[in-house]
Amino acid sequence: MSIADKMIIQADNLYLQYTLPHLKTKTLKDAVFALIKHGLKNSKFFAINDVSFKVHKGETFGIIGDNGAGKSTLLKVISGILQPDKGTLVTNGVVSSLLELGAGIHPDLTGRENIFLSGSILGLKTKFVKAKYDHIVEFSGLGKFINSSVRSYSTGMYMRLGFSIATILAPDILLIDEILAVGDISFQKKCFQKFNEFKKEGKTILFVSHDLRLVKRICNRTLWIDNGKVVAYGDTGEIISKYINRSREKERKLEESSEYSKRVDQGIRESKAVSIKNIEVIDSQNKLREEFSTGDDVIIKVNFNVHEDLDSPVFGIAILRSDGVYVYGPNTREDNVYPSVSLKKGEKGYFKITYEKTNLLAGDYFLHIGIFGKDEVFVVDAIENIYGFRIKQNSDENVEGLIKINHQWEVYHE
Repeated sequence: MSIADKMIIQADNLYLQYTLPHLKTKTLKDAVFALIKHGLKNSKFFAINDVSFKVHKGETFGIIGDNGAGKSTLLKVISGILQPDKGTLVTNGVVSSLLELGAGIHPDLTGRENIFLSGSILGLKTKFVKAKYDHIVEFSGLGKFINSSVRSYSTGMYMRLGFSIATILAPDILLIDEILAVGDISFQKKCFQKFNEFKKEGKTILFVSHDLRLVKRICNRTLWIDNGKVVAYGDTGEIISKYINRSREKERKLEESSEYSKRVDQGIRESKAVSIKNIEVIDSQNKLREEFSTGDDVIIKVNFNVHEDLDSPVFGIAILRSDGVYVYGPNTREDNVYPSVSLKKGEKGYFKITYEKTNLLAGDYFLHIGIFGKDEVFVVDAIENIYGFRIKQNSDENVEGLIKINHQWEVYHE
């Protein structure tokens, strides 16, 4: 079988243009005068701009990018909800999608009625849907609520029904857009088990997510788009590394830009007692670094200026992984250190924390920095989601997770 025969989705030079009103008006009177004065003016932009890619049969294919990059729009084009203005799109198989809350589900029908409606839309015979019905209900965990109007469902129930229908009615291609956080832990586990079944059956999944760890875990290849254009696509690990590097560079430029300086200076004008001046990530040799290995000492140093007297401030630093997972966030009050510090107007100072032999595994990590009043009653100054550092993967390790835990193995048999 040739490579071409294995292609289940092929997109060539796709374009989709949106038209937006150029003038924003608050009242009908304003709109009329604006129309007389300026005429009918509209601005246009390409939500999808010359996008080309191929997906192989049986792949789990990731799509990543910033908010507004065009990820969801692209899935809607593939699903047939939107039609491209130019280009060609070929899909070989039945496509089912979970693109947004309630997509394809009628709120005035019961869960049961929606199952059969979805089957009809997919072109499936009633006999086939009946054979799958009990499995869908069981998988969704809706029980007796399957006979209730979907309008009465919670968000989680809505998505559980949608996921159950989309996966169990056996499409060839499943499109998923940021829905795996729905439901409790047991349902999420069932979702991943269903993913594995899909892959074993040779089904194809297109998966949009901001959770880069999850994309790396389940996707064979990944497409990165920005402003409707393809930046790169290929091996998932390589694409995610490029995306993170770009994000890190944008964060660095933000810190160095006038906007960042303005944010700190504005705090001074607002008479904050203490303002954060800058943040340094250094190693045990007091050298600035961005990249460390698991087991290295990582030191975060925060310099500040004092504008008003402040008694017993609390200093805090939190670490978050790039996917938003909260790793650790101690502060000086919880650790009962420096409880009686008194800062005087005109002083300069710093606080720093040393993470000794950090056991964090490979990834990019962001910081929340905060200075608080006594007993953390109020925030004096804070900066959130600032890029901190990267932990690189050691060449002799291939371990996934959050931290490395010292351990020993023992195997016994007789």
